[in-house]
Amino acid sequence: MRNPADARGRKYKIWSEHYARIFSGGVSELYLIAFLLGRAVATYIRANRLKADPDDVRRVIAKRGTFHIARIAANLWRGVDDWTVKTEVLLRQLAELTSGATMIQQAVAGAFGHLEQTIRSSPDFLADLDRALKSYQLDAEIERRLAVL
Repeated sequence: MRNPADARGRKYKIWSEHYARIFSGGVSELYLIAFLLGRAVATYIRANRLKADPDDVRRVIAKRGTFHIARIAANLWRGVDDWTVKTEVLLRQLAELTSGATMIQQAVAGAFGHLEQTIRSSPDFLADLDRALKSYQLDAEIERRLAVL
């Protein structure tokens, strides 16, 4: 739903205002893609030992920014931020995700760097990184930056 701040800081919304949209019986491929992207992010973070990174910003991003990384990686990998696509397109994307294609790993690496750069560019985000990762302001800044890619 392109809203990692809610996924990170307001999980209760799944069972309230987002419930009907998520559990509408719609296209399940979207959720499988989201899950697989999340798994690719977790694999990247683990493989690069980012949760033990000596840099505070990188370490916090690795621990608490996975939803943001996945959201950015989806955009970088797919080349578009529109999820209203035909089922055939989603099936091709699922096949690519499950094939272990290196494009996904490149998108995740790029997304991590993109999020890090976005955070480092704002003194407000750096002042309280945990709060920033739960904020709509960071979501909006990510949205703005992705629109110009």
